[in-house]
Amino acid sequence: MERIARRLELAGARLQWDESSGDIIGVDFSDAPWSSAWWADLASLSNLRKLVLVRTGIRDTELAQLPDWPELRRLVLTGNPISDAGLKHLRRYRRLQQLVLSYTDITDGAVIELAEWPGLKEVELRGTRITDQGVPSLAGMPALRKLGLAETAITDAGLKSLTSLGSLEELDVSDSQVCGAGLTAAESLPRLRRLCLNGTGVGDDALRPLCHCAALSDLSLARTRITDRAWEMLAKMPQLRRLDVRGSHVSATAAAHWQQRHSHCEVLYLVVLPPHELLSDPLSVFPEPDPQRSP
Repeated sequence: MERIARRLELAGARLQWDESSGDIIGVDFSDAPWSSAWWADLASLSNLRKLVLVRTGIRDTELAQLPDWPELRRLVLTGNPISDAGLKHLRRYRRLQQLVLSYTDITDGAVIELAEWPGLKEVELRGTRITDQGVPSLAGMPALRKLGLAETAITDAGLKSLTSLGSLEELDVSDSQVCGAGLTAAESLPRLRRLCLNGTGVGDDALRPLCHCAALSDLSLARTRITDRAWEMLAKMPQLRRLDVRGSHVSATAAAHWQQRHSHCEVLYLVVLPPHELLSDPLSVFPEPDPQRSP
């Protein structure tokens, strides 16, 4: 195992080990040009649980040649020329829970494939060619907890298709075509605690349905159309702990006053940043799960 680890590290990989078994359970090849020379060593990692291939250049045909990893839980393919055809080759990873396909070439056709993974809990599709036509297939994934649809062509109509996702906790539709009417879907998502609407056409009146989201604690409205009229609506969400209104049409004075009356909520409003800097993770690669939290 040490020789394998050494070769992988020399190729640019960052490794994660299981301390109890001594097995390599995570491999991160981000920004390393994909090479078939890795196949033999990767195939020997029978307990691999996480594979990160951000911007490696891996293509559909090479996905077909990836080894079978029965324990694979997390797969990140951000920024690669992968199409719907490539996604078909991933069906064998039946225990996959987290799939990141940001900035790939997949379309609505690929979403049908995703619905065949009943155990998927987190799906990130930022910057893909997904439209409203593909969203109903996502609605057929009852285990889904996190869904990223930022920088896609999804509209309010697509958003309304998500009402069946009763386990959904985090939803990001930033910089999409959402304008607000679709937020009525949030009332059907009892576990929704984080909603990101940055760069959408959402205005003051569109926030009304969110008052019924008892679990919502993190709301991002940066670069939206909200004004100081929104503060009255936001006051009806006492459970909020983080609110981002940077780059919107609210005044700093009103934001400061609201913050004083709701000191339990962190309000971001003073710094207006360019869109790419407002994203904590432009590639939307989900953070590592907190080891202290039970699955």
